Amino acid sequence: SVEREKQQIMKVASNADENIISCLSRWSKGKGLECLIDSIPIVLKKTPIKLLIAGRRSESWEKFGRQYVDRIDRKIHELKEYVQSVGWLNDAERDCLFARSK
Repeated sequence: SVEREKQQIMKVASNADENIISCLSRWSKGKGLECLIDSIPIVLKKTPIKLLIAGRRSESWEKFGRQYVDRIDRKIHELKEYVQSVGWLNDAERDCLFARSK
């Protein structure tokens, strides 16, 4: 289930041995998620990291919003060992993620 997957990913975030970078953002063109994800292979050459992306995946008022979300999903899938989407977080989950992030 989606909730179980989120719990597993949040468990990754609580692992003290990993460097976590977090991004909390609406998935919208102009937010730069594609640039952030594209930078991960460069960062990995210097240090091991995990990128956890949290936030709203789409909004009805955005033209071509679904295409953008699909593009980001593909990029995440290509780097699934290092980049994961955790979806919408409640306040406690958000605070946990930010407390562990670099």
